[in-house]
Amino acid sequence: AFTVTYSGLPSEACIALATADWGSGAGSGFIGVKAKSSGDATNDVKALYTGTTTEGKPLTVSDAITACGTANTSSVALKFY
Repeated sequence: AFTVTYSGLPSEACIALATADWGSGAGSGFIGVKAKSSGDATNDVKALYTGTTTEGKPLTVSDAITACGTANTSSVALKFY
């Protein structure tokens, strides 16, 4: 698997990336997304594994708002296989 991480984002950009549809079919390779209000979300997304109920799904808007916070220090990590 590989991870794409965006750091130093304003909260609006973090929310937009975390709630985007990165591909819900098995062929898309999308495993999942993690967001953090500060720091790097890369280590959080490494914990994602295939076969979970959230595999291939973006964060809900309410979860993204909570995870991304309100500062300009948010990060989003997307995991693909």
